[in-house]
Amino acid sequence: MTDPAQTAAPATRRGLLKTIAALGVAGLTGAPLARASAPALTRVALIAPRRSHYPGLTTAFQDGLQAALRRQPVQLTTHLTGPLPREARAAVQTALEGGTDLLILLGDGLQTAVRDVLQGQAVPVIAAEPGARLPGPGVHAAPLTVTVSLQAWEAEWAHGAHLARTGEPLHLLISALDSGYDLPYAFTAGFTSGGGPLTGTTVTDGSDPATLLRTVRQSGARAVHLLSSGGGADLARTLVNAGLRVTAGGLSAPAVQALVPTALGARHHHPSLRAPLGTDRPDPFLTLGFDTGQWIAAALQAAPAAPPLTRHAALLQATVTAARGPLRADAQGLLRAPLLLRTPGRPDLTLAPPAPGRPELQPGELRSGWLHTYLHA
Repeated sequence: MTDPAQTAAPATRRGLLKTIAALGVAGLTGAPLARASAPALTRVALIAPRRSHYPGLTTAFQDGLQAALRRQPVQLTTHLTGPLPREARAAVQTALEGGTDLLILLGDGLQTAVRDVLQGQAVPVIAAEPGARLPGPGVHAAPLTVTVSLQAWEAEWAHGAHLARTGEPLHLLISALDSGYDLPYAFTAGFTSGGGPLTGTTVTDGSDPATLLRTVRQSGARAVHLLSSGGGADLARTLVNAGLRVTAGGLSAPAVQALVPTALGARHHHPSLRAPLGTDRPDPFLTLGFDTGQWIAAALQAAPAAPPLTRHAALLQATVTAARGPLRADAQGLLRAPLLLRTPGRPDLTLAPPAPGRPELQPGELRSGWLHTYLHA
């Protein structure tokens, strides 16, 4: 290899037919899936955050991606973007004009932001997402799009439901950033639907750890759940040292993940991950990048020199030897992994995901409406 967004609903049949009609069947389909003796170089373009609230997000993702694709006939280019939808559209347009066979969108909300740019483009797309947004009503991915996700909102719901069984009064602390997305909503829904006593919710920005500790104690809580994606280390240490039971979101800073229990659709156990990187650090975006690369590698093995629709079909059909175990895309084109509760020093615990259609998970009620792509800064 040379190195120079919400989880949307699946592409509709109508959208695929429009793409085929615009581009011509011959340019999309080609021969059935088959191995080729001399695979052509596949051009992969990554659209990634220039800056992020999560430390080292793009670098970690690139490390995992490159580790998986190191022996593949792939040319990878990276196009960095800011948090505004127009910036994402410009980055995708640049990648398309430069020529690409496959596009990776890193972050939540990019699918929606760039959908218009991708209409009529014969390019398979992998949306690599934290998964902090509930699926919105009537939102569909562009044709030829599949998704790999850390399933953050599902993990928060499951973590809340798990903590509800303890019966301990809990206070929810959230950053201003996270207040604009769906993680607090998902956690609260899981916790309260399981009968958990919630003593209150407090936004952390503008208050020091000692003030927030007093707020928690005055509420009568004996436990705290902290949602501060990409941060929260000092606050988490203060709460732990005060003797409270502390848990945190799976997208908290790595220092928080190493201190208190967190839940996410992420785990490292594939031997190919540690050897190329020299680390088994529990970075969810390292895992996400590796699994994205393994998905591409599996599709290239099945369809090494194929037109777009055939390559898209190969992604849907592939069984992926991922860092999170053997994975395969579901009916919605999502490469779904188990939800795991990681407690430092203890074995991981598998959590049950929310059942589809739960009434407390209807989107739109508690969102503040941030328009930025997530976790871009």
